[in-house]
Amino acid sequence: MTGREPSAVIRNVRTLFGGGAVSGLTDGQLLDRFVSRHDDAAETAFAALVQRHGPMVWGVCRRLLHDPNDAADAFQATFLVLVHRAATVRGDDTLGRWLYGVSRKVAARTKRMSARHSAREPIGIEPVAAPDLDPDRAEWHIALDEEISRLPQRYREVIVLCDLGGLRHDEAARQLGCAVGTVGSRVSRARERLRAGLTRRGFATPAGLLVSALYAETVSASPPSALAVSTVRTATLISAGQAVVGAFPSAAVANGVLRTMFMTKMRLVAVVFLTITAGACGTIVLAFHHTLEPPDEPPSQQQSAQVSPDRAGRSSAPVERKASHRVSAGEPARVRDERVAQADSQPAHGATPAAGDPQATRLALSAHAQAAGIDKLPRFQYQAQYRHGEVDSMRAIDVTVDRLTQALTAPVLAKDWFGRYEISFSWDESRSLWEMKPGETVLNFDQRFWTRTDAWERHATKDKSTVNFVRPAGPSSLWKSVNLFDYGYLRLTPHRFWWGLTTHREQSMSLVPPEKASWKHLGVESFGNEMCDIVDSIRRTERLWIGQRSGRVRGVLTYSLDTTNDKAANFYRSDPVRQIAGKGFVSIREYSNWISTATDDQLTRIALAWSDRDPTLDPAAIQPNELVLFDDYREVSPGLWIPFREIRAFPHPSETDKNKHKLIRSELNVDEVRTDLSLADRFAPLMPKEGDRIQDQRFGVPVDFDYRADWSDEKIRELANIEYSKRLQGEEFVKGLTEPISAMVGKPAPALPTAGWIGGRPPDLVGKPYLLHFWATWCGPCKNDLPQLKTLAERGVVVLGMHPAGTPPEEVENFRRDQELPYPTLLASAKTGEPGPSKIGGYPSTVFPYGILIDAQGRVAGHGSLSELLEKFGAEALIAPSKPGTKKVGQND
Repeated sequence: MTGREPSAVIRNVRTLFGGGAVSGLTDGQLLDRFVSRHDDAAETAFAALVQRHGPMVWGVCRRLLHDPNDAADAFQATFLVLVHRAATVRGDDTLGRWLYGVSRKVAARTKRMSARHSAREPIGIEPVAAPDLDPDRAEWHIALDEEISRLPQRYREVIVLCDLGGLRHDEAARQLGCAVGTVGSRVSRARERLRAGLTRRGFATPAGLLVSALYAETVSASPPSALAVSTVRTATLISAGQAVVGAFPSAAVANGVLRTMFMTKMRLVAVVFLTITAGACGTIVLAFHHTLEPPDEPPSQQQSAQVSPDRAGRSSAPVERKASHRVSAGEPARVRDERVAQADSQPAHGATPAAGDPQATRLALSAHAQAAGIDKLPRFQYQAQYRHGEVDSMRAIDVTVDRLTQALTAPVLAKDWFGRYEISFSWDESRSLWEMKPGETVLNFDQRFWTRTDAWERHATKDKSTVNFVRPAGPSSLWKSVNLFDYGYLRLTPHRFWWGLTTHREQSMSLVPPEKASWKHLGVESFGNEMCDIVDSIRRTERLWIGQRSGRVRGVLTYSLDTTNDKAANFYRSDPVRQIAGKGFVSIREYSNWISTATDDQLTRIALAWSDRDPTLDPAAIQPNELVLFDDYREVSPGLWIPFREIRAFPHPSETDKNKHKLIRSELNVDEVRTDLSLADRFAPLMPKEGDRIQDQRFGVPVDFDYRADWSDEKIRELANIEYSKRLQGEEFVKGLTEPISAMVGKPAPALPTAGWIGGRPPDLVGKPYLLHFWATWCGPCKNDLPQLKTLAERGVVVLGMHPAGTPPEEVENFRRDQELPYPTLLASAKTGEPGPSKIGGYPSTVFPYGILIDAQGRVAGHGSLSELLEKFGAEALIAPSKPGTKKVGQND
């Protein structure tokens, strides 16, 4: 890093922005430059990020902190957090909102620290001069930021990018990877939600004035030039290792926030691990949905899929009750559960249908067959109204089956209802349509429709002033994104429609076919004003209440089981998974990536394999997900009855107690069911018209354009090819760096040096494939590969680390020891003046992290990122043969 004056860097950045040299780079590309380079390019890249996002960050700090010097500390600390997290932040689509969230955390911590210290410490620049904010608007500023932070992610990000960050809609659309019209509609919805939230807090702000106020926040939020210069100077010195982080006063705030973020990440990793292990395998585990909201879904659908990962709310009801236990409707639930639990102290695991109760199996299969009758109809329309609200008496509770039952009838205050909106699901012999209309809510119009060969999404604002379209790759792709969560009865059993199966958990309560599940009879009780047999399946994680008089499903409980045992944790490594996938997996991440591309048959087989992992039957292990009451059954076709009313209860994290939950009740009332309609007349008005904004996703790279009826698919493919070429331009730099390695493929690998190894000498490599991993202690992204490399080494893959020169050996050794790397690393010697690019062990590698694979014949077999190599060759191919006849990479037949 040169010693060039950072103020000059700031001036150059402004010039480059004007000329387009930096303005054409995404946040992700700027972050990559900052992380991977140690010269003026890195400094300029970080200065560009400060220039781009500084006004938004400064605005947050000034609104939340009255003292401008406190705001300056918070501003600088926010970007110091970015210095430390630059290697792991996804810049292209999240940096703006990520910085917004960090700046709020930093401002809060700065306020606490400032309150504890009466005398301020200098921040390394002249005292910040900034115009004082209007005291009368101070409360409004605080309320504004709190309401922005409460917005769903897709709305928060457009407010941050457009209204606070000053981006045009087309610029925000490029960052978010969506259509311009989508950004416009989200901005409109977000502003309306902000206005409603501020109104509830006593700040009655008309929509037009809110837009003006947000704009004023943007144009007035320019950080002082001296502060920007100081921030860039501090960041670049720390990044280059020329400054001790603790030497800067704002670092105390940054370090505190980093510690908090680390602990949050550790908790989140645990949740993701359990969710991927269990939820992706067919068990109804919905723990992670409250942090990842699906795009453009009604709030009720988002909320329906949310259950906190906390296990404090486990059911007090037992999983199994013997058929002889007659359950009295008037018996207190606690007494009943204790009595039945004592009687069932020796439960048996029903691994196969034969192990179940014959009566329970007959009842369950009959009920599921009735529900499956819908998809046998050649024509069908199911039109309903839906609303949901928070149960007033259950805002901070432990979740149990009894509490869910009470929530079906407990009061919901008028102010807590989210107004009714209209939903429908229809099909005929060759067309299908899912649509949502806003009704009494602030939601917008959303239609998704497809034929046997084509598919469309249509999104329009509530006032129909803006409409945009998405054309997915095909009907199967669109169908997988359709969320049927509002329709409980449509999710009760797996369906096979003419266009595909219900293969994800927003479409089906369980992927395990009912006929392959084991069923137990738990007793009899009144549910939905009818005496019902209770049958339960551990394999489907499902409990049914089946009417003794009607024979129909009156209620369904879905639950999940505790998946913390070792068998569950290592499920992705199991033989059944290997057989179904046709390959092995070395990490949860690799397995989850495969799950997203698995076929319907593979997903069903995975669900069955998961259910055979012998989950515990301990009642304390049950985690209730949702309870649905089906009512007002009507015959819609000879012999086919469906409920015209559904009431559902499900938990959300409590807003008042982080260890508790609140319960939400939803109500669905069917307005009309038809079995004789044709959708031909419905499709024509929904199709795009001349000039409508389109995003076409059929040709690999999404392309945006204004619809022209006379444009052929070849014309659109040309646009996609142009867009693809633009994306490749960003990869040309990396390609140029790796061309010397590409030239080595198929040729004998260079002999590895005998000296310079840290952590031991390499093993005998004759006749064995091995993997070279090029990394550095100062390379943030390199650390992401280490867990997977350690797993590979433990499984028998020969891994050798390759480190560039310039780092002291003791630093490499300390890092290797701290990370517990089980393989040696070569530390390259310093360059001695020989011509040509510097090499590491004979390899001209200047990209980090990077991998080079050597086959069993000692030839360079491939190169690329670790994930690319594993995807191409597979982990098993990297393991040296241990048995006669075993073939590995590079072995001849």
